[in-house]
Amino acid sequence: MKNKPKIVSLSIDDGPGGIANSLVTYAQACELAGIRHSLVTAAGSPATSEIIEKQLGHVFSLNKHLLKAHISSGFIANREIRKLINEADLILLHNAKLIRQMRRHKRKSWIINHSGKFRFLEKAAGVIFISERAKCRFLKNSRQPNPKVTVIPHAFPLASSPPLKRDIILPVRFIAAGRMVPKKGFSNLIEAAVRLGNRSDDFTLTIYGEGPEYTSLQSMIEAAKSDNIFLPGWTQKLDEKLKEADVFCLPSHKEPFGLVLGEAMGESLPIIAAKTDGSSQIFGFERPEERGALLYDAGDVAALAKYMEKALDMPEHFSELGQLARKTIEENFSLKKLAENLQQLITLS
Repeated sequence: MKNKPKIVSLSIDDGPGGIANSLVTYAQACELAGIRHSLVTAAGSPATSEIIEKQLGHVFSLNKHLLKAHISSGFIANREIRKLINEADLILLHNAKLIRQMRRHKRKSWIINHSGKFRFLEKAAGVIFISERAKCRFLKNSRQPNPKVTVIPHAFPLASSPPLKRDIILPVRFIAAGRMVPKKGFSNLIEAAVRLGNRSDDFTLTIYGEGPEYTSLQSMIEAAKSDNIFLPGWTQKLDEKLKEADVFCLPSHKEPFGLVLGEAMGESLPIIAAKTDGSSQIFGFERPEERGALLYDAGDVAALAKYMEKALDMPEHFSELGQLARKTIEENFSLKKLAENLQQLITLS
């Protein structure tokens, strides 16, 4: 009987976010592909409990400082993890800082470029970009680009049955979510909504999130005397809030991928998004409406307001965009597609 190929994911991240989400989807895809997956990560990572609960492979959760020490020493004091790494066919590094520390295993260590930054990438066996634009930028700008590069977009787990088609009616419920920092562009979104003040009865805008910009964003709303724009803070039930919404907005100035887009599209929400690496990978720039989105140049508040008003004027069209968004996820960003990509990567490495 042929042994299953083995992949080890290594991460020092201990908080929620894109890396934690991808650790889970990679484990799910490995299960689907017949790959034996193990995760070595810092204690506190939200991925740990979910992978254990779903029985998606072995998990080694260590104190972050202890884990860093183990990595630096080549796990000399942890025989079990050292054996796991030595026997792995492929090691997936989820933090660029790990590239130099794992150089003794360079031949089979691939870095997943979650951040869109290029530091240390040429020192890994290979680089996995999550968007074509990021890969092209790396090859163009790097003095010594890594010869082994590939693009493997993130995957989005979907409910077994798609939600029913949304019948969007006035008032349209716009929704956005993310960390409230300047690069997320939430000030642009609020400004666009304020510009539609003469139609404030026709829509609401709710932005879920926390962060250093929260107070200034709230001040923008108060200064405009808007009573249809809300900042309720973060929610642990974003999936439920998405089900209650009509249109998802992603105004980020920079977004390597934008995992929250997949969650929204899985609920058949039409998308209004700024052009970034992530949105370009998911929708393309030439005919994004065919994949369920309207895209505008990042920071262009007038264009964002125009598309929001279009949702008020053409709700039926946006209902159709939502169906196309769900179809895009099913056909191009499924766990099955990620599983196929990982099987090919093992062969490539």
